[in-house]
Amino acid sequence: MSEVFDLVDLVSISKLTENKLFHLLEHFKSPQAIKRADFTSLNSIVGIGIARSIKKIGTESARTEQYELLDKLNVTVMPYYSERYPAWLKMIDHFPPVLFIRGEIKPEDEISLAVIGTRGATVYGKTIADTFASAFVTAGVTVVSGMARGVDTAAHQGALKKSGRTIAVLGCGIDICYPPENRKLMEQ
Repeated sequence: MSEVFDLVDLVSISKLTENKLFHLLEHFKSPQAIKRADFTSLNSIVGIGIARSIKKIGTESARTEQYELLDKLNVTVMPYYSERYPAWLKMIDHFPPVLFIRGEIKPEDEISLAVIGTRGATVYGKTIADTFASAFVTAGVTVVSGMARGVDTAAHQGALKKSGRTIAVLGCGIDICYPPENRKLMEQ
């Protein structure tokens, strides 16, 4: 569980970009080693500001609150070097070094398709997104979208209507439902 805490500590540093976190993990090999690293080594990789932030990482009470939230939401924290990290995701440029997952990623999700579009979709646009997503999941394809209003919502609904797999990639925290009217959809 320590690795989870260490990863959460690191991703909580606002100026520590995914790219910089990836470089740190490649260099030090583990989140714990990053936190134990000396200031000079950190500074040479991520600069003085982030190195200071790493050396000042939070209190045990802050960690406990974060862990309790992860536990309450049943979140899995998965670094890119985990055996369970999806190999197909590593094939994209700038893949995320850490995934925060509610639910599960299954091997069959490797065959997936993103359906994205405008938040201010027309009735026709939403109908097409729903229809396409329904057809994709019927063919065994996982639908991936962003949970936003409009086309994204319609795509998730279309996939669920046919009892298919759908994955929401959130642009906000994993504990935040945005837009709020999609709370039920998010839970499904």
